[in-house]
Amino acid sequence: MEASTPAGGDAVRLAAAALADCGVQLNLRAYAWVELSALQRLWWDPHLPVFLRLDETTRLAEVVRLLGVEYPADQPAWRLSGRRAEAHSLGDLRAAGPGELWLLSPLPEARRRPNYADFIRVVARLRAPDGCPWDRQQTHASLKRYLLEETYEALEAIDAGDPKKLCEELGDVLLQVALHAQIAAEAGQFTERDVCAAIQEKMIRRHPHVFGEVEVADADQVLRNWERIKQRESPERRSVLDGVPATLPALLKALDVSKRVVRVGFEWPTLARVWAKVREELAELEAELPGGEPERLEAELGDLLFTLVNVARWLHVDPEEALRRTTGRFERRFRELERQAAAAGLEVRELDIGALDDLWERAKAVVG
Repeated sequence: MEASTPAGGDAVRLAAAALADCGVQLNLRAYAWVELSALQRLWWDPHLPVFLRLDETTRLAEVVRLLGVEYPADQPAWRLSGRRAEAHSLGDLRAAGPGELWLLSPLPEARRRPNYADFIRVVARLRAPDGCPWDRQQTHASLKRYLLEETYEALEAIDAGDPKKLCEELGDVLLQVALHAQIAAEAGQFTERDVCAAIQEKMIRRHPHVFGEVEVADADQVLRNWERIKQRESPERRSVLDGVPATLPALLKALDVSKRVVRVGFEWPTLARVWAKVREELAELEAELPGGEPERLEAELGDLLFTLVNVARWLHVDPEEALRRTTGRFERRFRELERQAAAAGLEVRELDIGALDDLWERAKAVVG
């Protein structure tokens, strides 16, 4: 789907005249024009008129279903042909033909769902002089913990495969973004529009294979192009490691560092060599055990963990996600162990390792 606003040229002018002949006056100073080969989501403001140009690949049933997320089935629509306009409703679009031009009438304001601009007004009201005392006292620094917490809660919703919960948690993440933008706007630094404009510009600039003429063979080439573009954007960065966030969780940071150095050729030639390095680091850790010096043990264990992160990279496994899932699986099994112990009138703290192992195996059989 390609889109621009305004667009359509002569077709829009003819449509306006045809609608006027039917006694319908639309404000066409602002409208949406959609070349409809596919529709994945509604990107336009539904209180604007929207022109839909169909082609032979348009899957009409799917389009009507998606439009139904915002519009009622009886939403007025017009089939347009030159100076002719025929009155229809949204549901009639299923019977449209390739090449036809349809106009979906603006959704009445009373039936329009809130959009991002509406949400920003709510956040601004919370921060107003007569707004919420808690929201008014927040700063970029005080909100740091909430941004992190809400992000992790969104990750939990993803892991749970719960779309409804994910929608809710993404809203909480969006609230944090909006609060930071509002605080910055009050200080005259930037607004939410600057945030949107900056990320949109960056995505277009860093995807020349989508928005430009660059051709790429695969995802690896996309990443190499991405790194070159980033380097041009920030010439002050001398190292490929510049820009790695210092506050990343340790496993994520190790993976990021590993991926970056590989892009400049710092890599083991085979996975077998990585496994050899794992065995080497494990042996060095074991050699430090008799002395037990905390600093040496920490250093050797760190070397082993970092090498295992590289194993994960070679296996195309996200180590953070792998450990998160394993920890979650352990938690479920241990809670089941506790449940079975309680059902048998046993106190977990008083059981020997043999009894615990038996309960553990039974818990694994229950929860997997």
